Amino acid sequence: MEDKRPCRPFQPTPMMQIIHLSKLFRDQLRRASEEAGVPGGYRAILMELSHLESATQYELAKRTHLTAPTVSVTLQKMEHDGYITRTPDENDLRQMRVSLTEKGKAAEADNRARANALEQTLLAGLSEEERAQLSALLSTMETNLHQTVGFPQSCQTLPAKGKTE
Repeated sequence: MEDKRPCRPFQPTPMMQIIHLSKLFRDQLRRASEEAGVPGGYRAILMELSHLESATQYELAKRTHLTAPTVSVTLQKMEHDGYITRTPDENDLRQMRVSLTEKGKAAEADNRARANALEQTLLAGLSEEERAQLSALLSTMETNLHQTVGFPQSCQTLPAKGKTE
């Protein structure tokens, strides 16, 4: 029996569109990263460490929004694969500082180039004014979410060594 109900066009909400674009973007970056020989799971940590001289495992977990066990296992693999080194913190020998090796820096630079190229594809056809408007809207949305749920912003200043929040 044929369904005679009228079909309503599906209208995704802006958030649904953002989530969909984000997933497509992440999936493409993961594929490109893995094709280049870098496990996709390393990307977030590589990116955060590229902005820092070094960080603790705790700092990386907070900045990447990954769980401490996930960061721990990923760092072990990254160290084994030669992307990072760990050295004792000179002010607190209980802490290990994680830093990128030359191989890690090269992998991050490659990932960043791929992300930039993919971003340009996404933004093709948008004027500079539209890009600025989009960026401002997304920044406002991010700030709203951070303020509401208390997530630390990924580019904020890290707490001083030895201090926790």
